[in-house]
Amino acid sequence: MKLFNSFNFGSYLELNGIKAFIDSRSGIFTEEFNPGVTILSDWMEVYYGSVHYNEIFEKYGITHALLLNTEIINIYISEDEDWKIIYQDDIFSIYEKVVK
Repeated sequence: MKLFNSFNFGSYLELNGIKAFIDSRSGIFTEEFNPGVTILSDWMEVYYGSVHYNEIFEKYGITHALLLNTEIINIYISEDEDWKIIYQDDIFSIYEKVVK
């Protein structure tokens, strides 16, 4: 499983042994601290809708997404036939890429 997650979920995921895409140690996900690493800027482009999420998801091999329901990406991915919702409550949703 390769998980794309909302920023605030990262530390909780890591605490529970689940590899997060990003967490609150955002500095380590930048080129300034790790040459060639663009995870923070890639995450921000998806979060703000600057690029299509599939572009970044393909780059990192993302198979699952844990998103706040209020995030714009959640609106987009919920309408995408290539992704199915596997859990949802009032706060967040979890998606899985449909294997064809």
